[in-house]
Amino acid sequence: MQTYCIILAAGNSKRFSNKNDKLFSNIHGSPLIFFTLTNILKVFKKNEIFIVINKNLSKKHQFFLKTFTDNKLIHGGTSRFKSLKNATNYFNKDVNLLIHDAARPNIKKDLIKKIKNEIENMNVNVVVPYTLITDTLKNKKMNKYYTVKRSQFINTQTPQALKLDKTSREIISSTRNDTTDESEIFDKSKLKIKYLLGSNKNIKVTNKDDLGLIKNLLGHSIKIGNAFDIHRISKGKFLSLGGIKFKSNYSLIGHSDGDVVIHAIIDVLLGALGKKDIGYYFPSSNKLYKNINSVILLNEIYKRFKLKNVLILNLDITIISEAIRLEKYKSSIRKNVSKLLNCPVSRVNIKAKSSDQIGIIGRSKGIACMASILIYK
Repeated sequence: MQTYCIILAAGNSKRFSNKNDKLFSNIHGSPLIFFTLTNILKVFKKNEIFIVINKNLSKKHQFFLKTFTDNKLIHGGTSRFKSLKNATNYFNKDVNLLIHDAARPNIKKDLIKKIKNEIENMNVNVVVPYTLITDTLKNKKMNKYYTVKRSQFINTQTPQALKLDKTSREIISSTRNDTTDESEIFDKSKLKIKYLLGSNKNIKVTNKDDLGLIKNLLGHSIKIGNAFDIHRISKGKFLSLGGIKFKSNYSLIGHSDGDVVIHAIIDVLLGALGKKDIGYYFPSSNKLYKNINSVILLNEIYKRFKLKNVLILNLDITIISEAIRLEKYKSSIRKNVSKLLNCPVSRVNIKAKSSDQIGIIGRSKGIACMASILIYK
């Protein structure tokens, strides 16, 4: 039975703000929902993800969400339950579904996989992650509060999982009351419900105060890297910089094509990941890399360390050259680097400097590149 993931993103954010959609609140330079979908993509493929949206969502935001799924965006209903119902109607066959609240961006890969594995067990119909209540819990009766045993209560989270088959479809179809939680639909059924421990860090953003908390939590997954690369130059016809070949009276000398910009990008990514340097993975002693296009090396690093879903928050590059004035190349390099890294151009900055005739670069014997990066992984 195939397993899919439904992202519920059709809410109206009334408890957050009457004007702003919380899912597109700025978190470290990206919309909140970006982090949710980035984390989901660590387990699910694009063709396994279905996103339920508010029918009034702007075309700009719809276009953004379409980059995370190969499926058509689903219009939600006037309530969470109706949105879920609309989504389940898309499936004609029996399937496993993980249903996740888009406002929980700090969901971790391990928890997603654990829930997915449980629902794929033939003996389980519903999977619900939960956390224990640690604060004192009180019940209100006739304007008075009375302490209750917190051990008898839990908090439930998403993603929650469901075997969507004939039995569960009938239960969903016969449910008339709105629910605050998917598992509530099946509380009184005879279906086998598996409860497993979730995470206190898997918080839901409900009001504006929650934004500060989620920024701090997501910040722990932000990494920084620094890098430097330098190559000699000689007379030539082409110059490789940032994955582009420019006509030039100079060429870079290197075991590969000598592209100092791409080499610095590779090293800065490796640094942010806490890995070894470029020379360790592509040694100059290996003839396989002789005169190779450096973009191929970059793609190999992306593949080896599974960087497809890494979010680049900022990449700052400084190219240092005396012999070649790079001002007219900066825009082209910037656009190509953003394309290679699959990130917005606004997150890539290219600066060009000379060295005032100091050292090997100042004597027009070489070109260097420095890079700094912030990533979310």
